[in-house]
Amino acid sequence: AVIIGASLLLFGRRLMREEGRKERNLRILFGVVLSWIVLFGIVWGLISKSIPVSDQLMVLSSAERFSEGNFGRFEYGKYLYYYPSQLGLAAYEELIFRIVGKGAAGIRVLQLLNVAGMAAGLIAGCGIVRQLFGKPQVQAYFLLLYGTCFPFLLYSVFIYGDVLGTVLSLTAVWQLLRYHKEGKKSGFWLMLLSISIAVVIRNNSLIAVIACICVLGVLAVSRKTGKYFLGILL
Repeated sequence: AVIIGASLLLFGRRLMREEGRKERNLRILFGVVLSWIVLFGIVWGLISKSIPVSDQLMVLSSAERFSEGNFGRFEYGKYLYYYPSQLGLAAYEELIFRIVGKGAAGIRVLQLLNVAGMAAGLIAGCGIVRQLFGKPQVQAYFLLLYGTCFPFLLYSVFIYGDVLGTVLSLTAVWQLLRYHKEGKKSGFWLMLLSISIAVVIRNNSLIAVIACICVLGVLAVSRKTGKYFLGILL
C-alpha cells in the first residue's frame, strides 16, 4: 500500500508538473480513469460469476415477486415484515425487473447500473474536490485514488444498493457545495433529490443526511439566513 501510494503521488506530481498542460492532462486522466472504471466493471461482471445470496437474494426475490403482483413478503413473519428498511431497494429492483425482465437479464442490468453509478461517482467526487480545493493537482490525486480503489470497484457485482447509495450521497455533497459556494439554486434541489433517493435505496445513507444537515446548520447560524434552515427542514 505504501509503495502504491508513493507511486501514485509521484505520477500525479509528474502529470501536473507543466503549468501550461495541467488542464489538458487532467482531462486526459479523467477520460482514462472513467474508461477504466466502466471497462473493469463490465469485465468483472462477466468473469466473476457472482451469485446473489443471503439478504441480496431475499431482496431480489422479493422484487421479482412484486413484479408478478405477489406481495406475500409483507405478511407477518416474512422477510419484509421484519426488515421494512429493505422496501426501497426492493421497489427500485422491481422497477428494473418490470422494464427489462427478471432473472439473469435483470441482474445483469442491475450490475451495469452499478457500473454506471461508479462512473457517476467519479464525476461527483471530482466536483467535490474542485469545490473544496480548486487545484488540478488535487483533482489528479483524487482520480488516481478513485481508479485504484478496488474494494469499491469490486462492488459492481454486489446488488444491495451500496454503490448507488454511496454515489447519490456523494452527489448530494457536491450539490450542497455548488449551492453554498456558487449560489446555484439547482444545487439546492439536486442535493435534496439525491439524498432522498439515496435513503430510499440504502437506508444507511442517513449518515450522509446527518452530515448535510450539520453543514447546513452551521451555515444557517453563521450566516443568519433562512434558506439553510429550509434545506434542513426539507
